[in-house]
Amino acid sequence: MKVVVTIASLLISQMLFGQDKVFLRGGEYVCEDLRLSFFDGFSQDSLNSDFWRTTYPFPKPYDRFLHHDCEEELQVYRDSNVIVSNGILSLQARREDFRYVDILEKESPCYPGLDSFNIDFDYTSGMIHSQDGVRFGKGRYEISCKLPQGKGFWPAFWLWAIDEIDVFDDVDDNTVADRLNVGTISTASPRPKCGLDDLYTGNLSQGFHIYAAEWHEYGIDFYINSVLVYRIPRYYRLNGDPLLVQCGQYIPIGWYVENSCYPDFDREFPLIANLGITFRHPPNASTVFPQSLEIDYISVYERMPVDDDRNLCGVDIDMPSTFCLGDNVVAGVLVSSWDSSDSISVLSSDIFIDSIINNFIYATVIGADGEGDIIVDYYSQYCPEVQTVQKAFLVGPPDFSLSMSELFGCEFLTVTIVDFISNASDDVVWNVVGGEVVSDLGFGMVIIEVLADNVFIECTLTNQCGSIMRSISYKKECTGDIFRVVSNPVNSVLHLKNYLSQDLELGVLDLNNGTPPATIIVGPGINSVSVATMNPGVYLLFGENAGQPYSERFVKY
Repeated sequence: MKVVVTIASLLISQMLFGQDKVFLRGGEYVCEDLRLSFFDGFSQDSLNSDFWRTTYPFPKPYDRFLHHDCEEELQVYRDSNVIVSNGILSLQARREDFRYVDILEKESPCYPGLDSFNIDFDYTSGMIHSQDGVRFGKGRYEISCKLPQGKGFWPAFWLWAIDEIDVFDDVDDNTVADRLNVGTISTASPRPKCGLDDLYTGNLSQGFHIYAAEWHEYGIDFYINSVLVYRIPRYYRLNGDPLLVQCGQYIPIGWYVENSCYPDFDREFPLIANLGITFRHPPNASTVFPQSLEIDYISVYERMPVDDDRNLCGVDIDMPSTFCLGDNVVAGVLVSSWDSSDSISVLSSDIFIDSIINNFIYATVIGADGEGDIIVDYYSQYCPEVQTVQKAFLVGPPDFSLSMSELFGCEFLTVTIVDFISNASDDVVWNVVGGEVVSDLGFGMVIIEVLADNVFIECTLTNQCGSIMRSISYKKECTGDIFRVVSNPVNSVLHLKNYLSQDLELGVLDLNNGTPPATIIVGPGINSVSVATMNPGVYLLFGENAGQPYSERFVKY
């Protein structure tokens, strides 16, 4: 079979030097990965009404056909021509008489002076249009479909919201097998169409093919079966050369002119797929009816972080955070939409996998104590790559250790629980000999006031698997005065004696609410510091001399 391929040139209808110039700073074009944000594989018994309607969202009669300068299309769209079966959506065209009669919902120049309409059609067909809340901006729009064969059919997958992006439309006029078109056009202003017409690709009705348009910040790229076939640039250099870039490529700095038919970058589009009957090349006696535009799936990929809520390929694990030895575990792998062709694999040394059924893992805990984790790989034919999620958990009683540091010299200590997985249900008990817990900061950290030369600290953690206790000790080793509070408690003026022969920088910490410390400078000898504006309570003065910390407390009444 002979296949002829013709690529039409892009015609720029406006002179570059008559348009506004745009300055681009240049550099690498950095963008997020494409991630699946919409998918319909038509696996249900009927069309998903949450996603789709079978008419245009326009006043009657233009809900079921479009007109071109008041010349109606040859078909009328009917709900019964939209068929879902065995995972395929069929938009079926039929040669049959149908009279569309109803009330005219909006005054139309095509029906002047009328309040109703009565239109006869020789053909019926099917279409889908996404619901009002199903709209998308820049990204990759993709359809897998098989086209009908014969003169007169006009299948299309396109986006339309004032601006228009045709992922593809196909007109068969019997001169060649197919005349495939891609491109953009706008009805917002008299801007030209940009696109590729008459891309002859042989007979597209013999199997399913994937048509895609990737709309990004610097242009629109069109693909057939993952092969790039055409590009519409957003910008031209001043010499007329197009700026053709993709993610990761370099953009030269300089002045450019914006392409007049590039869509509004902030616009969001609904999805439309339909099988029209064209009046420009109407069916003839050899055209076989009924025939269908058969759709395997429609998907939209948008550029976003992996943890974005719109990412349909995002995966997580729903499971407890603590296990005990011998527990039976059911873990759910959370994905946006589980398909019968999806699968998962699991890796973990702490749990034995008994079985995996769809997206649920049934397992038994074999680890005795310490930290464990589970790694899940999620495979879906609709996601661009394997999705991996790893989740840590605690096996057995909460094993941990303690760390300690001096706070404000010899007066206080901070003690922190480390090397464990914290659970909200854990019970934590502190026992201190030679000191007192004065503040629990959460996150496994406490402040302990030192009341003796030797302090012994015990911490016990308990969960549903049992208890573990860890201890740590402290020996007080502070010598020599650096400064002293001369009178204590105080009301309005605090008297400080600096024993050094130089200025001393002291911090003032409110022990009542833990607000960030203030700073004061104390010169040698006796100093008077106003505390009139301070709230009543216990405060800590702390400083350092030759690397040795020192502190004193005072009471404001």
